[in-house]
Amino acid sequence: MAGITFELQKLAKAPSILGGLSAYGHSAVIVAGPWLFTVLAIAFITIATEQYLGLDALANFRIVLIYGFAISLVTTAPVVIVTTRMLSDMIFAQVYTAVSQLLFTSLVAGTLIAVLCAFPIFTVVFPLDPSMLPGALFCVAITAMIWIALVFCGAIKDFLAITLGFLIGLVLGIFLGLQATKAGYGTHGLLWSFNLGLSLTVFILLSRILVTFPTAMDSGLSSIRMLLSASRSHVILAVGATLAVTGIWIDKWVMWTSSSGERLPVGLIHAPFYDSAMFVANLAIIPGLAAFVLHLETGFYRHFKIFNHNIETHATLNNIKSAAANLQRATINTLMQIVLLQAIVCAIAIWLSPAIADSLNLQFRQIGVLRIGFLGVLFHFAFLASSSLLLFMNQSLKYFKLQAIFLLLNGVLTYAAVMLGPDFWGYGYMVGAMISSLLAVQSLYQELSRLPYTMFTMAATRSAENDWLMPLLKDRNKS
Repeated sequence: MAGITFELQKLAKAPSILGGLSAYGHSAVIVAGPWLFTVLAIAFITIATEQYLGLDALANFRIVLIYGFAISLVTTAPVVIVTTRMLSDMIFAQVYTAVSQLLFTSLVAGTLIAVLCAFPIFTVVFPLDPSMLPGALFCVAITAMIWIALVFCGAIKDFLAITLGFLIGLVLGIFLGLQATKAGYGTHGLLWSFNLGLSLTVFILLSRILVTFPTAMDSGLSSIRMLLSASRSHVILAVGATLAVTGIWIDKWVMWTSSSGERLPVGLIHAPFYDSAMFVANLAIIPGLAAFVLHLETGFYRHFKIFNHNIETHATLNNIKSAAANLQRATINTLMQIVLLQAIVCAIAIWLSPAIADSLNLQFRQIGVLRIGFLGVLFHFAFLASSSLLLFMNQSLKYFKLQAIFLLLNGVLTYAAVMLGPDFWGYGYMVGAMISSLLAVQSLYQELSRLPYTMFTMAATRSAENDWLMPLLKDRNKS
């Protein structure tokens, strides 16, 4: 990811105001491309087709997309995180010959897992209208591919192509959706139009990745063995990532299965009073995540690289401690600045909540949930940023524990809020995120404070975790 953020920083430092805005815009696409694609597509399609389809048909369309994104995101999380770690190690070791193999193996594995999990959910747990099943499964498959493809997009520098890929797919999806609606294909036409738009985005992203890593494909079995070997070495990391994504969705699932849940004609359940307000609130995290990609990760990476170079070159203990202190200071200061930015965004959103609710046709009673959601987003961002930085220091177990805590708190406290009544909806997510963020920041500060010790102990386990990389290193040395 550092390669693309370096390029983004160059754009951000351009003298033109548009250059800085473009950098933040591209950062937002990189960290939240699929979400932005979906929100914009639904917004445009709703405005343009409501008179033809009606609110019920649009609600069916939206809920299928929501389920598709939720299922694909949760089920591909272990594949995504392990693939991210493998790709990072490959680039660090300058072994590029197997990147394309890793890409296709991860795509097949992630998509297969997602579809196999989605099928019983759509046929047994929440029986979906059979006529919608193929489109729903395809939606799960294509979004699963996007989550995995975005891992590799972080390794290339052509962020303009990435942004255009989502934009072109968005335009195609909206255009086809309008034509399908006018032709009388209804919800099915909308769903397949959206799927085709996402498919074009996947094609563009994969094409750009393969241009960057145009190596020849090897045996599929060797790629599978490589992915399985790495997965065994990173079980805790994979489970932690799954818990992290599940924690994001658990409050929605609790609400769906509570007495406030409603079943749509298509067969799926949702909680419209809670969902619509919280989904809008969750969008407020995008500016913070974009700034995190643009500034903190790159700044952290540069200082971390200096610190690591001191260790590798056997610098004096004083120099190592000095580099560690610089890393700690730069990381905490930049994290505080970005949290402040996120706080400003959330404060403005809370202030404008009545206007936001009115513009989105939300009920007046939902303003309270919306405001609590915006406040929860602030703490959630601090939690996500702090816990993800622990992975740079190979603290997978701490990451796992923090994600488990947030998942448990969000689920239990949301259930308690349901029992207390609508006036307390949203507080479960907010309080869970607040407690988890405090624990994550404390853990990050502790690890930064003892970074030299952490790095020296990490060296003892790093080689065992990278056993899967050894054959690739031997092949590189032979050539």
